[in-house]
Amino acid sequence: MPVGELFLGAFLQVLFDRLASGLILAFARRERIYKLLKKWSQTLRIIQAVIDDAEEKQLTDNAVKLWLEHLRDLAFDLDDVLDEIATQALMEKSEGVQERSGKIWKFIPSCKDCTPGALMFKKRMRSRIEEISTRLEDIEKTGNSLNLSQNVRGPSNMNRLPSTSVAPHVYGRDKDKEEVSKLMMRNQENVSIIPIVGMGGIGKTTLAQLIYNDELMTAEFDLKAWVCVSEEFDVFTITKTIFHAVTQTSPESKDLNLLQESLKETFSMNKFLLILDDVWNEDYDKWEAFLRPFLVGLPGSKVLVTTRNANIAAMVGSVPSYYVNLLADNDCLSLLAQHALGKSNFDEHPNFKKIGEALVRKCRGLPLAAKALGGLLRSKESPEEWKDVLCSKIWNLPRENNILPVLRLSYHHLPAHLKPLFAYCSIFPKDYEFDTYELVLLWMGEGFIPEPEERKTKEQLGFDYFNELLSRSFFQPLSSTGSHFVMHDLINDLAQFVAGGICYKLDEKVETNDEYKIPEKARHASFLRHEYEVFRKFNGFYRVKETLSIRNCRFISKLPPTLGDLVNLRHLDNSNTDLLKELPVEIGKLGSLQSLPKIVLSKVGGLGLRELRNLEHLRGTVAISELQNVLDVEDAKEASVRRKQEIEELQLTWGNDTDDPRNTRLEERVLDVLQPHENLRKLKIEFYGGVRFPTWIGDPSFSKMFSVTLIGCTKCTSLPPLGLLPELKHLRIGEMPKIKHVGVEFCRKRAADLPFSKLVTLRFDHLPEWEDWSCFPDEPQMQFPSLHQLTIFKCPKLVTVSPLSLPVLRELDLEECSMVLLESLCNLDSLNYLKVESIAGLSHLPGELVQSMATIEVLECCNCNDLLSMWPNGVSLQHLSHLRRLVVADCSMFVSLGEEELQLPCNLEILELFRCASLTSLPTDLGNLRSLRELIIKNCPKIISFPEHGIPPVLKRLEILSCKALESLPRDISNLERLEIKECPSLTNWSAGNFPNRLKKLSVKNCNKLGPVSGEMFPPNRRITLEELSIWDWLNFNTLLQQVQSFSRLTELHLSHCSGLEYFPEQALPPYLRSLSVEHCSNLRALPMQIRNMLSIISLEIRSCRRLKTFPKCDFPPNLSSLRIWDSRKLKPLSHWGLHRLTSLREFSICGGFQELQLLAADCGGSSSWQRLVLEFRLKLLHMSLQTLRLYFTLAADNDSA
Repeated sequence: MPVGELFLGAFLQVLFDRLASGLILAFARRERIYKLLKKWSQTLRIIQAVIDDAEEKQLTDNAVKLWLEHLRDLAFDLDDVLDEIATQALMEKSEGVQERSGKIWKFIPSCKDCTPGALMFKKRMRSRIEEISTRLEDIEKTGNSLNLSQNVRGPSNMNRLPSTSVAPHVYGRDKDKEEVSKLMMRNQENVSIIPIVGMGGIGKTTLAQLIYNDELMTAEFDLKAWVCVSEEFDVFTITKTIFHAVTQTSPESKDLNLLQESLKETFSMNKFLLILDDVWNEDYDKWEAFLRPFLVGLPGSKVLVTTRNANIAAMVGSVPSYYVNLLADNDCLSLLAQHALGKSNFDEHPNFKKIGEALVRKCRGLPLAAKALGGLLRSKESPEEWKDVLCSKIWNLPRENNILPVLRLSYHHLPAHLKPLFAYCSIFPKDYEFDTYELVLLWMGEGFIPEPEERKTKEQLGFDYFNELLSRSFFQPLSSTGSHFVMHDLINDLAQFVAGGICYKLDEKVETNDEYKIPEKARHASFLRHEYEVFRKFNGFYRVKETLSIRNCRFISKLPPTLGDLVNLRHLDNSNTDLLKELPVEIGKLGSLQSLPKIVLSKVGGLGLRELRNLEHLRGTVAISELQNVLDVEDAKEASVRRKQEIEELQLTWGNDTDDPRNTRLEERVLDVLQPHENLRKLKIEFYGGVRFPTWIGDPSFSKMFSVTLIGCTKCTSLPPLGLLPELKHLRIGEMPKIKHVGVEFCRKRAADLPFSKLVTLRFDHLPEWEDWSCFPDEPQMQFPSLHQLTIFKCPKLVTVSPLSLPVLRELDLEECSMVLLESLCNLDSLNYLKVESIAGLSHLPGELVQSMATIEVLECCNCNDLLSMWPNGVSLQHLSHLRRLVVADCSMFVSLGEEELQLPCNLEILELFRCASLTSLPTDLGNLRSLRELIIKNCPKIISFPEHGIPPVLKRLEILSCKALESLPRDISNLERLEIKECPSLTNWSAGNFPNRLKKLSVKNCNKLGPVSGEMFPPNRRITLEELSIWDWLNFNTLLQQVQSFSRLTELHLSHCSGLEYFPEQALPPYLRSLSVEHCSNLRALPMQIRNMLSIISLEIRSCRRLKTFPKCDFPPNLSSLRIWDSRKLKPLSHWGLHRLTSLREFSICGGFQELQLLAADCGGSSSWQRLVLEFRLKLLHMSLQTLRLYFTLAADNDSA
């Protein structure tokens, strides 16, 4: 391994900074070692000058490589010595030891410094310093003999494009997106599992993101969730993540069964889309256990799985896998140009194009390689520099650890100051989600961020460095959040490769009952994702120097007291450790600690508040819980929270056990003395048992505080004066049953300033006794000039409200509130989204509110059982010109959308009506809505027909589900692209006129009275564009089936529960059909003979068609890749099936219902291309040879297709 790539040049700079530290220099002068440290610095400067040349030569010169290894070991040992000196100096300073004079080396101490600890330190350090000096001289001499040149690499060109210019562009995946979208839009009877397969870096996740974020998918599915699975397939953790994604709440239960039951309730009522990204699990039992709650989803629900492993795809998939191919060179070239030049082509940089084309060929169609190479080239401004990259020796080096040459090249060309920052990221497991601030703090703690020369903070400089790495594609932003990132697996491999043994992930090495030691050279260790706490595993952490992460170890319940021996520990990340209920008291000794996000207080034995007094350097987020265990206010005073100036986010939590007696007065005094420093930015207080809040909460001296959350303070009768906080942007008040009035004390203002002048989001929830909200009697309105989002949830008694002025409000969500609150709202000129739910007494939206919503885009009314219509009589809807989506759901008394003349705004695009039991008719002006694209009606049992004037001509999607009384479809559906009719037992007639020639998808299910389509609907020479046809339990399907052969674009045909189907019409199948599925057609006797000649068919599925005569009767389609035969009878022996001729077959599944099946030897015809074989019999197995078993169960192990 090229050890020179271990960022030595940058690490030497860290040593220079430490050697220049005031604390170390003062100690060195006191102990008469100042000249020695100065000599170390001079020698290291000489060595630093040749590091660049050494990094180049060590690729081919083993002597240089070995020299760099020795230099690295020395550098880290020297750093350890400086660490111990700094720690000793800090201890002496804190103990008040005065500076002492002396003429000799002070490791022979004065009498007043003769403590055993000091003597041991001085003795140990004398030996180590002498050893360092000797080794440093040897390394300098050896380096001189290697003929290394100084400064061979020029300074890095910093005139690169800003990272913001590298937008997430995707090239060459339009066809892939189209094909996968077709699979996603198929409405199968059961939940479908769709695997996307491809090699690492090929763009599986990117393709899944394109699908997930598509507007059509948002409209198609009621619920969506995305989970990054990675190598550890933890059923509980993944299920918990999905639960949080779909409910926006954290599950209370730790029991998998209870959690899955809760999910079943949610999914059974919804059509959902679930993305499982980066799946590695091959354990079918785990997969089956995970899948249970998702099988109850509504028909058409989809689970999309991305994986590199074709065997996994074959195991989980319910449809044939979709294989992602390499990019074409022209698409790769566009991707390279985008990341290198900020453009999709070379039109403005023609001198670079030829070299770019040569470089693209090095990428071999891999998008990740093209992005990384483009990120590298961003800092190269001349064709000559690009040519240097093309001619680099690294392209020809052997591939160590499967690291792509282009990735090694990208790292090699990183500026020296970025190399240690990137290599440090190897401490993160694959697919670990990290946020920018978290990573920058860790970098700072390691000394990687120097003191800024400009007027910047270290944090700002760290963010600059982060953005440089982001611009070079070393990090990937998550689509769901703006500040969270991941590293691609191959990038993570690169980080581990260049870091060597410096960063060590114990969770990748530890088995449940084994003990491991961290290697001697490791400087950073993480233990992030192992499920079960095994106390002795922590023996390995005794050598940790600076950083220890046990983040997300949810079963760890205890930490060892020996953590207190890690005197140089700067970061102990114990966040998201649910079962960790106490910390060892010894943590209070860690005076260098900067990160300790979770502090759990104990009554006796463990860490208490008092022990926090020595943790002066805590910064970032600090969450202190179990504050009810504080028995003496003096402990809170000793904690000296206010002296900890770098804490930016503080969470203070008491226990929420209502049966536990609480000392109200003590809790008030404790919270009072826990006042933080004025630098605090976020404050959260939970389950506080006092009656009143201390005066510091809301004090305007907290000029940086932008977020406050007060939850579960059940005894508080009033709120603090939060209106005084000048920078407050986010506020949540919840679960306070004693709050009855919110008034002047809450909205207090400073001088002429408005209270809450910068507040952006405001949420009140679970305030069951809240009655009035009024701030200033002499002012007509409460003003929130910057408020964008207002949520009021479960505040049913709020009936007295001063008028609210909300000039820039974007989102308003009201649930279980009174009508009075709605009527108090005015000046909603900027509102885009309004949701009202469970509002008692609401018969229609207040007229004043409707008139003020000129910018509304989405309007949802849910579970309002008194709602009769949307709008009051006489109100004009002309000003609702921006309304695009209207949803009415679970409103049992709802009968109409408004007056007959004008019921809906003219620019409406999506109308959804769900479970409105009293709705008898649709708006008469429905046909006049010239922008309406989608109409979805579900469970409206009293609707009989569509309006006389039909539906809008621009309508693209019509979905009707469980409308029991509906008798006919609307007039003129000729422009529809998607039509789904399900469970409408009274429906009898199709629309008059021709069959919709633009229709791409048609689904008919459980509509047994629906008559046949007329042959007149298919005039000669009229082109039909139908691509997907699904028929479930429709008696009169035959006429449509006879027309299928003329549907030249039809690619998918699914027939289910069609008991009248005995034989297919002659030449019934269209020429380009790709997938044929026939299920539960109990009278089907034979498949069409033409199937054997159809080159287009790649998937064939036959389920529970028990009257099929002697299957198969003819040859299979020659290009078949997936064959599934389930629960059928009268099968020929497999040796007669001709499977050996199916050279493209990847998946072969036989399951259930056979009386007898004889499997012969290899002449039955297996194929080496098979990647899945399922044999699930309830039969007598007559014969299967060992040779056949080997053939069937070797699932394309040598195939490179994945």
